[in-house]
Amino acid sequence: MSAITPSTRTEAMAHHYLEYLQVRPDTVLADLKVISTARGATDIHCAAGKDRTGTLMAVVLSALDVARESIIADYEATNQRLGRIMASLGEAAAAGAASQDAYAGSEQATPPEIMALLLDLIDDDLGGVANYLDRIGWDGQDQARLESHLLA
Repeated sequence: MSAITPSTRTEAMAHHYLEYLQVRPDTVLADLKVISTARGATDIHCAAGKDRTGTLMAVVLSALDVARESIIADYEATNQRLGRIMASLGEAAAAGAASQDAYAGSEQATPPEIMALLLDLIDDDLGGVANYLDRIGWDGQDQARLESHLLA
């Protein structure tokens, strides 16, 4: 596990996301199995659809060998919908947000540096996504189902 004490929001969030993977591998494995065996589309979400969801999607996309830059861009794209997301959670009115860009510099934003650091931490602390998945019980058949379902 990384010995860094987070000193920036980027570090704090990336470590928080890594903790999802470390503390709840059973949930990650169960989620991946649902995704890989679904009969159709799978709706993946958490309260805002950016933290736990973003972490899980980074794992899924990494498992499918999606380019790192695309994974980072996918996470960052959440910023485009952040105003609507926060409004649906009831926070926009309290924060006085009047536009989609109101959250761009907020604690809710999804800057690419967070995901880039998370991917580095997964490599450094967990030995990469493939190693992590192997350790939590994801096997070749699971991987084949995921690929067949999402890449077909």
